[in-house]
Amino acid sequence: MEKNDTIEILLIDDDEEDYLIIKEIISQIEYQDYTIQWVSSYEKALMEMKKGIYHVFLIDYNMGVKTGLDLIDELGEMNRNIPIIILTGLDDYKIDTMAMEKGASDFLCKGKLSPGQLERSIRYAIEKKKAEKQIFYLAYYDALTNLPNRIFFTEQLKYALAYAIRYKRTLAVMFLDLDNFKLVNDSLGHNVGDLLLKEVAQRLCSLIRKDDIIGRNSLKIPIDTVARLGGDEFTISLTEINTYENASIVAERIIKVLNKPFFIEGHEIYTGVSIGISLYPTDSNDADTLLKYADNAMYYVKKMGKNGFQYCQKSMNDDVTDKIHIMKNLRKAGEQNEFLLYYQPKMCIESGKLIGLEALIRWNNKEKGIVPPKDFIPFAEKYNLIGFITDWVIHEVCRQLVEWNRGEINLLPVSINVPVIQFKKHGNVKYMKNIIDSYNVRPELLELELTESIFMDDMKILNSYLNEFRSMGFHISIDDFGMGFSSLNQLKHIACDTLKIDRSFIMSINENTADNIIINSIISIGHGLNMEIIAEGVETGQQFEFLSRNNCDSIQGYLLSPPLPKEKIPGILKEEAGREGLGIQLLKKMKGVM
Repeated sequence: MEKNDTIEILLIDDDEEDYLIIKEIISQIEYQDYTIQWVSSYEKALMEMKKGIYHVFLIDYNMGVKTGLDLIDELGEMNRNIPIIILTGLDDYKIDTMAMEKGASDFLCKGKLSPGQLERSIRYAIEKKKAEKQIFYLAYYDALTNLPNRIFFTEQLKYALAYAIRYKRTLAVMFLDLDNFKLVNDSLGHNVGDLLLKEVAQRLCSLIRKDDIIGRNSLKIPIDTVARLGGDEFTISLTEINTYENASIVAERIIKVLNKPFFIEGHEIYTGVSIGISLYPTDSNDADTLLKYADNAMYYVKKMGKNGFQYCQKSMNDDVTDKIHIMKNLRKAGEQNEFLLYYQPKMCIESGKLIGLEALIRWNNKEKGIVPPKDFIPFAEKYNLIGFITDWVIHEVCRQLVEWNRGEINLLPVSINVPVIQFKKHGNVKYMKNIIDSYNVRPELLELELTESIFMDDMKILNSYLNEFRSMGFHISIDDFGMGFSSLNQLKHIACDTLKIDRSFIMSINENTADNIIINSIISIGHGLNMEIIAEGVETGQQFEFLSRNNCDSIQGYLLSPPLPKEKIPGILKEEAGREGLGIQLLKKMKGVM
């Protein structure tokens, strides 16, 4: 409110003489323009208060049977967040305290009123309410979209749930996450991303009644609430659905309206939405659990292809709960020495000689037992835990090589899977050199396996890193080749020593002609670029025969050997130094079959 705006005052007093005195006092105030409306009864006061046209209420404490404090309670029931000043003929500390506890802004004695005192009291009351509203907004609303935030949404959800339980109503909670929002931010900038979120909020509010509550705990009947939890996550509570199917109708409307293009700063943007839905009383009678279940269901939609909705199911909640448990304990696994390495041999098809080992991490969880990498590595990558795991593997491989060397065993190179994000980390080449120098391990004994997602990066910068590693003596291989972002044509741009054909192609040998052609192409082009070719996941004689016939260099898989604990490796290496090692035995067996 600007300084010169007229302030509307409602005086509630059963004494007309008091009204005339106060009116005269107000007329003497020069700083601000005021108009005053007077009502003389409690009932008339309630009717006038509902109009919502006043900036401040002056309320006489003594209203006969009722008091001014009763009116304060009535205002709370009506959700009228208007500043209140209590007037009384007596300077009573007890009444003053009760009035302030109930929410009055000030307490004035009629016999001591002056224009300056009344003006200051009114101005203070109005400014105090403004400040309270601003503080409430900052605490309970999202500044970007003007929607309720997580705190406010959770409070309202708990209230709505209590109401649903008491009156046997159905309640739905929806968890929304925009599809491909990160791509918008990364490609068009955060400013466009913010504008997109604002427009998404507006479209959601056009479908759902927006919660515009100013005061807390003041609703009698819960209403549907749209909120932004943060990032591109939104939540909706549906409090007036008669059947579960009504939530499906709302979800379909949301998907339809958000699938329409957004036109922002000259860009035509398309984004879908993944929606998870949980229900009371079907899924839970706890607000936090309902929100978690809806979140779980939303991630299931993401996993199944995005841009749809899914009701929560117990199986998916158990699955997500198990994954959360894994992530919680994964952080402690390194400190509690729960990681261990297994080593899988690799052999040359032509000679039968072992050419190396691949270090494969396992997690020996105290509760779950041995946890395979597929059950925790993806989550470690997602939640930025992969760095310390990779560091542990590198140090453990170097330590193990030193230990095996003490036994006067002929060592084989050990390959280590290095996530691309770790490989690109600034100073990684120097970091690796410092590690191997500290263990006195030759770089020729280490092979760095990178996934083919590296092809998505700037090849010039990437090759500068790769060539530096190779010049130091490290061996570089591309793991799982053929399943990711690369094409065979891109191989000519990459500085690496070995290609590992993805196991999915090997599994389809003699079953899928197209996969056989791809394998042959990889082998042929790789050899033309002076690269070694190794097939991983070889499990049958048919697969071995096909790879041998088509000039694949090496194999790795259960046909040769499963991953072995470190204690068994010295025996394998000693056999290899003799006349018939593991690979020679397999080669003789295969020659007898072929």
